[in-house]
Amino acid sequence: MTHDRADLIRAVWAKGSCGYLLHEGQLEVRRLFKECRERRFVLCCSRRYGKSFLACVLAIEHALQNTGASVRIAAPTAKMVRNIIEPHMRTILAECPESLRPKHHKQDGAWHFEKTGSFIHVAGCDGGNAERHRGTDCSLAIVEEAGFVDELDYVVDDIFTPQLLTTNGRMMMLSSPPRTPAHPFVAYALSAQE
Repeated sequence: MTHDRADLIRAVWAKGSCGYLLHEGQLEVRRLFKECRERRFVLCCSRRYGKSFLACVLAIEHALQNTGASVRIAAPTAKMVRNIIEPHMRTILAECPESLRPKHHKQDGAWHFEKTGSFIHVAGCDGGNAERHRGTDCSLAIVEEAGFVDELDYVVDDIFTPQLLTTNGRMMMLSSPPRTPAHPFVAYALSAQE
């Protein structure tokens, strides 16, 4: 890495921005999410678009830009957390300056940002694990591959929505199309279009 590039990377991380890691389509979704004033933002797009990577970038940016932020990422399964979310977090944070880099507490599924006092908590929703997302408050909730989360209504309405009330927080649901149009994600996607 050249000295100039290293300086630029340090500068954007200091601003809490990782946008240079995103492709053009992801940058557009990021822009739309940041400009949207609705509490819930829904994205339905094809597999391999980079939804999970984008979710991780948004979570990290939020944790860096907001003091004391609590970010929660829900995935359909614990296996998805291990095989997709954690590797993306490692890739993104590889370029993070040491002074800003969070400490990963693998057993808790959390990254703690000492500089801002923020944290990112990640867990699957299978086998009753959705309860691991319960907490006192949350400023950003991300439901990754929401169209494949069992009991999505429960995760969204009973676990995340109450946590967002006191923080005026936001929720993002990302997914490729679910196997059946009867999945609750379809209703959330349709209501988001209204």
